[in-house]
Amino acid sequence: MPRPEDKLDWALAIGRAMIAFGQIEHATYLVLRGTAKDPILSATATLGLDKKIDFANAILGQYTDSRYVELRDGLARAKSLATTRNLIAHNPLVFDIYEDHDGSYFVEQRIKSLRNSERHVTLSEIKSFADEVEALAGQLVQSAVLCSVQSVVERGA
Repeated sequence: MPRPEDKLDWALAIGRAMIAFGQIEHATYLVLRGTAKDPILSATATLGLDKKIDFANAILGQYTDSRYVELRDGLARAKSLATTRNLIAHNPLVFDIYEDHDGSYFVEQRIKSLRNSERHVTLSEIKSFADEVEALAGQLVQSAVLCSVQSVVERGA
């Protein structure tokens, strides 16, 4: 069992990724709030992120402005990254012990899927993942706010 101080790097990287995914959820909500009618928005409240993204992208598909296209592309990327997010969020940090060809042993820490031992992620991969998700979240929130404001302006005009 790793000591608490040994898990700090893991906690920091995982926390960064999870906070960024919260921002992606918020961006998705902003898109739906800015483009969907009230009953539709209420109906999407209980959907998972992947379904909310599908719904938002279906609505955004009617717009051809490059901002909306970029937003659709970003949401599609977020949906694909959610697979790694789910791996991280729903599986344990484990120690894999290996024997080298010379008989020596080495240990690797990783988050490993409980359902499929071939699926795993290392600390360095999570750090890279967090970097990508943070950048994407910032882009999506900014784009969602701009598109939401534009939708409000168009409806008021």
